[in-house]
Amino acid sequence: MSGFKKIIKNYLTNFKHKYMFIDKNNKYTKKFVTEKIKFFEKKLSENWGKEKVRGVAILLDRDIDYLSLIFATWICNGFYLPLSNEMPENNIRQQLRDSGVNLIVYKKNGILVFKKIRKIRNKFIEKNHRNIAYVIFTSGSTGKKKGVCISNSGLQSYFQAIKIKFYRRKKFKSLVISGELTFDITLADFIFALLFKSTIAITENSKNFISLINIINTHKIEAMYLVPSALNKLIEINSKIGKNYLKSIKHINLGGENLSPALVDKIKSKFQKVNIYNFYGPTEFTINCLCHMIENKRYEEIPIGKPLKGVRIYINKKDPRDDFGELYLSGNQLMLGYVNYKNNIVNVHGKNYYPTGDVVKINKKHELIFIGRAKDYIKVDGYRISLTRIENIILKNLNLPCKVTLIKNKVFLIVEVNKKNKLSINNKLINIFNSFLESYEKPYKVIFINKFIYLDSGKLDITGTINKIR
Repeated sequence: MSGFKKIIKNYLTNFKHKYMFIDKNNKYTKKFVTEKIKFFEKKLSENWGKEKVRGVAILLDRDIDYLSLIFATWICNGFYLPLSNEMPENNIRQQLRDSGVNLIVYKKNGILVFKKIRKIRNKFIEKNHRNIAYVIFTSGSTGKKKGVCISNSGLQSYFQAIKIKFYRRKKFKSLVISGELTFDITLADFIFALLFKSTIAITENSKNFISLINIINTHKIEAMYLVPSALNKLIEINSKIGKNYLKSIKHINLGGENLSPALVDKIKSKFQKVNIYNFYGPTEFTINCLCHMIENKRYEEIPIGKPLKGVRIYINKKDPRDDFGELYLSGNQLMLGYVNYKNNIVNVHGKNYYPTGDVVKINKKHELIFIGRAKDYIKVDGYRISLTRIENIILKNLNLPCKVTLIKNKVFLIVEVNKKNKLSINNKLINIFNSFLESYEKPYKVIFINKFIYLDSGKLDITGTINKIR
């Protein structure tokens, strides 16, 4: 039995709460969930038979079936490809073709269907199939998504690292999965649930904040993991309701975006006695690799933290005199590789590292500070500037959703604001520009919009927002 399989079995055996899973339809006891997982184990084994490669694509609604099938897949020593009914059909076809899965599970007229897929040979999958936990596709710069292949051993290493990090921390009884299941933020939720033997609740829709508020309030959920912009939106909507429906929350994990001091202050004012953690990690390095616990103090900048157990970092500086550089990662959590792309792993001092493309620096407490993407450092009119630096300064002093971006080699600032507040916000921005930015850093133009567009992951969709403006 693999190490991660033992972790799942331990969760199913030693779970103590009344309900194990909660979805839009019902609350499910440990006995019911265990039987559901056994049903999926049987169906998977029947369909895979003597196949060496055991990969399943999951195309189901966000409910107990989706969650149970993931657990059953791992128990059967298989790997899964998460899909969504909201994905474009062409994306689904491409991922089925590239991932090497040989089975898809979906529903037709409410009935579960287990359908074998015509085998398309994938030498990478055939070579590594015994050690694959999941394949997740991330955005590719060429337009074609990259299939990231994560190992069972990497997932187990991450579990052990989180176990060590939170060894003396107070456990929470329940958590909610609100992110899109095709993103690895969901895996972070799974790991915490397996570690703390927590009840797992899942929202009906990853974009519906009212649904999230309802499930937190109804079931007294204690923990959640969100991207910062999604949490900011959640707080705003809850405030408009006029009553605090989030008071049961005791633990908040954040990641996937840069966390601003202004948002941290807002979180502290809205949640009492809550533990807040800022995580960092690319999909290629099994969920997360750095972590910082937010302290009870005012921050000038929020660290992305120190490496988790087993994670090695290397900061690649273009100039040795620089106090910043690109972050490289190494360790057991490193992906097996891409299923449809050439690996971009580099060798440093005899070790394999993943170059993240993120520029960081180290503070006096030896914690990493995210500065921006390497590609965010651009030249405008001969000056080298960082779009992320400009954005962080504005976020810190404005406390409104905004994005600094490049359009036709000009720096634009997009701000979400009500029409009636435009004049006062514009005056405040002028003061921020004059007080904190060099003349060559000041945005060429400020665009005010009523509402940003967000991706399924909860992150801001800057491309969609710009297209909307145009």
